[in-house]
Amino acid sequence: MQFQFFKIPVDYPTEEAEALNTFLRTNKIVKIEKTFVTTSTESYWAISVDYILAGKNNEFVKSKGEIDYKALLGDELFEVFDQLRTFRKEVAVKEAIPVYAVFNNDELSNILLLKELSLEKMKKIKGIGEQKVKKFGQLFIEQIKKIKQNKVKTNQPTQPETNETSQSIDELDIRFG
Repeated sequence: MQFQFFKIPVDYPTEEAEALNTFLRTNKIVKIEKTFVTTSTESYWAISVDYILAGKNNEFVKSKGEIDYKALLGDELFEVFDQLRTFRKEVAVKEAIPVYAVFNNDELSNILLLKELSLEKMKKIKGIGEQKVKKFGQLFIEQIKKIKQNKVKTNQPTQPETNETSQSIDELDIRFG
């Protein structure tokens, strides 16, 4: 993911606004944050844009403009993402709401990309407000931890059971062959 910053003056925003609009049209936008800034000499919008490069070389955007979450997250996180989508569906059915009303795919992927998984960090993701965090935040944090713990358990190499007398492959082959 990449970042771009814009300063759009309030008095004559034409050129800067056009640059921003062109940028927004030509890239896959993940998140936009806007802040109105007033100083003693000027007023302007400070805009931060998180984006994924659009175009032929973009490994995260499919031909239809959809995000390829497997490419974005990598194999390990995509497995967690896939399990979270299943969990999200179960939650949505219980709540009798559409799955995207719980968390949409962009929100889920951004949750997984957080360096520190917390309710406060979740609130900073575009589309996730106080109500979603209050209703689903802790539930999903616990589910993510559970999925990751299960993954660690299943990835640990298991020691084959051995009995006191060691047998060669040939001996086993004779016995079971």
